[in-house]
Amino acid sequence: MITLISMQKTFTEVQEALDNLPINQSNPCETLESGILMLEQCLNEQHPTKKLSKAKQKVSHKPWITPCLLKSVKTKNRLYRALVRSGFSVSNGPCKV
Repeated sequence: MITLISMQKTFTEVQEALDNLPINQSNPCETLESGILMLEQCLNEQHPTKKLSKAKQKVSHKPWITPCLLKSVKTKNRLYRALVRSGFSVSNGPCKV
């Protein structure tokens, strides 16, 4: 979680990095590229990001899927796999759907 203290620390570190940035008068593009690299490095050190799997990315875009609902779906799938492994035929079961 990003707090106010961590943001202030990040801004201070970025400011120090930009103050120490060597300025190349003959090639300003080089100066800009090195400044962008320093900024990315500071942000990655202070606030690293974690990559999510494709499944978690899909779930994170659906706010109606709660952790409790995910647990229920996993339980249902586990019970169904156990039923199929036991040799019970779903189509010939006592309940017709």
